Amino acid sequence: MFSQRITLQALMKSGSFIPSPLLAPLSVGLLQALILSPVFCAGAGSAPEPAPAAVLNQARVKMQVIQIESSVNGPYKILVNKDHLRIDSSSFGLTIYAASPDWQVTAVRPNQKELATASYAQWQKTVVPSFTMAGICKELGTPTSSKKGADGITRNVFMHKGNSLSFFQTREERTEIKSVEIDSQPVDTSPQALAIINHFLNLPNLPGVPVAINVFYANGTKAWQIKRVSTTTLELKKSEVLPPKAAFRNVGLISRQFLARTVMNTLDDVSDLLSEPK
Repeated sequence: MFSQRITLQALMKSGSFIPSPLLAPLSVGLLQALILSPVFCAGAGSAPEPAPAAVLNQARVKMQVIQIESSVNGPYKILVNKDHLRIDSSSFGLTIYAASPDWQVTAVRPNQKELATASYAQWQKTVVPSFTMAGICKELGTPTSSKKGADGITRNVFMHKGNSLSFFQTREERTEIKSVEIDSQPVDTSPQALAIINHFLNLPNLPGVPVAINVFYANGTKAWQIKRVSTTTLELKKSEVLPPKAAFRNVGLISRQFLARTVMNTLDDVSDLLSEPK
C-alpha cells in the first residue's frame, strides 16, 4: 500500500498521470482514498481472515440444564441444546460430550486425563454399566400408555410384571412389580441427543429427558429411581460444551471397561467393607 502511494505521487509529479480538467480538483483525493481503501488494496474478491481459535472458543451458547438424582447412581447434570450435549456424572467420574451433525460421543475422565470416542451407532450398542442395569429398566420396552400433562411433561406408563432387582436387595427381599412410570421432559434438541441420554441412563428411548422414575409394587408400595432436582437455562462458553483435547490421552473406542472403572472401584470398596470381620 505504501509503495502504491509513492508510485501515484511520482506519476503525478512527473506529469505521466494527467487527470481530466473537470475531475482535477477531485482526482488526487479520490485516488488516494481508493488506494488506502481495503477493497483497492486487498481486492474485491478476497476472503476475510479466519477468526483465531481463541475467539471461537469464547463464543457463547445457550444450554438447557436439567439436574436429576438417581437413587443408586447419584446426581446427573444434563446440558443440551439443538447442537450440543454434555452429561456430567460425578458418581461415574465421567463427562459425556456429543454434537451435531454426526453426534459422535466422547467420554471423558477428567481426573485421569483420559478420553475415548464412539460413533453414534457404536454408542447405542455400548453396554453402560450401573447399579440398576440388571434391573427392570432395560426390560421395559414400549410404554403401555403415554400422556402429556399441562406442563409439557409426558408420563410413560409401563405395565411390567416381574421381580425387582437391585444391588441393595437380597433375593428374599425382591418384590413383584406392578408397573413403572417414567416422566420425560421435552427439550429442543435432536432425537439422537435424546437417545444418547436415555442410553447412558439405561432407559428405553423416550421422547424427552427422563426427570422422574417411580416403580409401583404389587403390595401397594412404590419407590423412586430418578427425581428431578432443577431445570434452568444457562449461557456458557462454547468451549465448555466441547470435549477437551489438549493434555488428554485418547485411549480409543469407548468400552464398558472404560465407563465402568469408577463403578468397579465402588463395588470393590463395598466388597471389602462386607468382608471385614466384625
